[in-house]
Amino acid sequence: MPRDERTKLLSVLDTARDVAAIRRYLQKTDWLLTQAFLPARNRFLCECNFSIAGRFPCDFLIIAADSCAWHASFIFLGPAKKSPFTADGTDSKCFATLRKRAADAVDCVNAYDISLREAMSAIVRNKTHWCVQNLNLSQGGLAADEILAPEASLEIHTKIVLGRRSMLSPEDQRRRAGQRYIFYHDELLATYDRLLDMAENADEATAQQKTGDATSWYHAPSDQPPPGYVGGDVCGTKKMLSVCLGAKKASDHTIEQQAQSGAIWVRKYHRTSYAVWFRTQRAYARANAIQLGIETSPQKTASK
Repeated sequence: MPRDERTKLLSVLDTARDVAAIRRYLQKTDWLLTQAFLPARNRFLCECNFSIAGRFPCDFLIIAADSCAWHASFIFLGPAKKSPFTADGTDSKCFATLRKRAADAVDCVNAYDISLREAMSAIVRNKTHWCVQNLNLSQGGLAADEILAPEASLEIHTKIVLGRRSMLSPEDQRRRAGQRYIFYHDELLATYDRLLDMAENADEATAQQKTGDATSWYHAPSDQPPPGYVGGDVCGTKKMLSVCLGAKKASDHTIEQQAQSGAIWVRKYHRTSYAVWFRTQRAYARANAIQLGIETSPQKTASK
């Protein structure tokens, strides 16, 4: 089985002299970050070296939207060869520094919410293909304008990536899990193995895609939709997506048939999960609205 993506990332982690080298690689493969840390899957993009008015820089910012809110995820990278915890169980100096950076960034956002909204709006406005509908907020409109609206909910997340999983003892693992929701900004500590897991999923999807025509209808997580597919994405299992695509009965075959016909473009991002892009924003909005109905009415969906 090909191990291209995982092998490349592992080589960078083993040879990188500093965090800047890791950041440069992830800037070219930012899909690893969005796969690992995306808080909402309706629409998203990833910006490298983000700062708020030139202050409180983070390595990456993930901007995402769902039916109820916009999300800003601040990603802070640490060395791959340093552990988050010391031998006596306290935070290492490196981890403490990253936590301070994350807390300072969130304090700044709380004090100057409009500064973050303006920066996010400018980023989105420069992405000409990134014009989306957020059904529950604006009922259609430009994302860059909607982010600026005070009534548009904006949720803040911070993610710290530091060390390797093998560096953590069972007690460290419990300590990491227990700290996740102590802080109001939803701080998450992950090791670089989280990204290696995403790379391995991509390798598996690529290998399956190359086994024959039966799986040639979907693409690997690192692939990008071609210019003809402007609306998306909608994510889910084959059966869930078949209903979103208009099937009267949930089926594993609907998504395959439409992908092979060229009506949709499909990316496989996990063993049983897929993301679908459409040729028009109208088709995307229709499928997205159906999915929102599925997610909010599970009993009704099950009866179908």
